Amino acid sequence: MRVFIFEPLMMHIFKTYLFLQLDFIRTLMQKVVEINQLITPTPTLDQSHFLQLDSREMHSQEMM
Repeated sequence: MRVFIFEPLMMHIFKTYLFLQLDFIRTLMQKVVEINQLITPTPTLDQSHFLQLDSREMHSQEMM
């Protein structure tokens, strides 16, 4: 009789533990992404547009 009460409790504890682990990993990954963006910021639209223009100019100069 006691086994039937014990098993669902253990399952609940195990599921809670798993959920907390997954939540911790998700939070950790978010922090890693934030830090990574601080270290190497992604170019804004204007910057990427200028980069494309620069590469086109270089290419046209090479062709001449």
